[in-house]
Amino acid sequence: MSKDDKKIIPAIVHKVRWVSCGSKKFKSYIDYIDRDEATRNYNFDDFSLYNDYMGNPEKSGSLFTEKNDYMTKKEIKELKKNFELAQKNKSMMWQDVFSFNNDWLIENGYFNPKTKVLDEAKIRNAIRKSMGELTKDGNENELIWSASIHYNTKHIHVHVASVELKPNKENLKKDFRERGKRKMKVIKTMKSKFINDLRNRDEFYKELDVLVR
Repeated sequence: MSKDDKKIIPAIVHKVRWVSCGSKKFKSYIDYIDRDEATRNYNFDDFSLYNDYMGNPEKSGSLFTEKNDYMTKKEIKELKKNFELAQKNKSMMWQDVFSFNNDWLIENGYFNPKTKVLDEAKIRNAIRKSMGELTKDGNENELIWSASIHYNTKHIHVHVASVELKPNKENLKKDFRERGKRKMKVIKTMKSKFINDLRNRDEFYKELDVLVR
């Protein structure tokens, strides 16, 4: 590689890790579900499985779920209750991270570097499309998830935690490292859905331009 060659930085990186029901990280995530954004932000290391990948975010958005952009105190209380039930039923906890190259967000009109405003609605929608791949063939294990958007100078990212209310009894017999694994096909499709949903923005504006003309 010549000196003129630039290191290729991916526009979007998707990672997934998991822990067993007895993990301190699992308990900490539950403990912080109903705390305010500043508290969760400050104590991010306590429940994140990505301490080696990213530091504490500079700012965190509010929690959102499959159905809710913003959650009431009652909805947050119910979410916490469900995570506690999942832990009691010996569910794994998965943590997905979708990390952006901020330059890509700026170039594609999702982030204004001057006002620091992110098109959070579009990001939330892409997350829902991606997480939907885990339940599209039915949801017999009753997967539930919650997510929040975290702001960092170099990489804005979305942190998603998911659990199963009714873990498969046969899977409970397996080692947690095996129980947490997702099929590579599913992981690839999740990332594809996420990226394609964001790329559709260009197609939307093309259609809009035709209508205006």
